[in-house]
Amino acid sequence: LLEAGSASQWAYEASLGGGSRQVNQPKHLPQALVALQDLVRAIPALGTYGFALPRTWAELARIVPQMCRIAGISDDARRRAVNQMGEQQAAVAVAVTLQKFDRQEVTSPGGYLRAMTERAAAGELHLARSVFGLVARSMTEALN
Repeated sequence: LLEAGSASQWAYEASLGGGSRQVNQPKHLPQALVALQDLVRAIPALGTYGFALPRTWAELARIVPQMCRIAGISDDARRRAVNQMGEQQAAVAVAVTLQKFDRQEVTSPGGYLRAMTERAAAGELHLARSVFGLVARSMTEALN
């Protein structure tokens, strides 16, 4: 049984939702987030280049321009990454790029970041996989 007034309340709530129409629905699922301590473990190049290990996402974001300069990533490529991915995910992407540059796995860091930005726009970028792959590689190398 319905209580008095419950049907009208339901009708009111349905009208607030605009029916089944959805506005501004994201085209792609959001990126899986990584913990900052996992990122720091994955990027020993931070220490190699003399950076204090970031303790907050804000500290990481502050060193992104310097990481870009070291790796030869243009301000334009960095800005595009931030605009597409957001500041935190772009910082992760730049850090991954720096690590791969340091390992000589990437010969064009700016091009690599631009490709990551394009994959992010297409919903095909999986930064968490990159970070955990780098963590696993670092741990394996530490054991050898």
